[in-house]
Amino acid sequence: PALACGDVTFGWVYEAHKSCMKIQASEFHNEIKTPCFFGIPENEKLVDNKRSLHVIKHMPNTKYELYSESYHEILMEKDNIRDSFLNSFYTLIKENIIDRPETLKPF
Repeated sequence: PALACGDVTFGWVYEAHKSCMKIQASEFHNEIKTPCFFGIPENEKLVDNKRSLHVIKHMPNTKYELYSESYHEILMEKDNIRDSFLNSFYTLIKENIIDRPETLKPF
């Protein structure tokens, strides 16, 4: 409870729903070429992990990890879960940005 940031708004729910519907469309997610890493909490109560994994498995350049002891917000979990997630994220950054600076494009 001490880590709570506030409640969601109807506007946030509406925009989140629009984003979820868009990314589930195969013509959209199949075209995402950006390397991605997804942490999937196995004790998820808000997100449909089956749908998430379906999308993730169809995105090129994507890795994911299942966190058997985690709930929805991995970054607010116990140190060992959070550290595992962050290490995987840092590996993604190292492999795709630090070790390959030629892939960076200016805005």
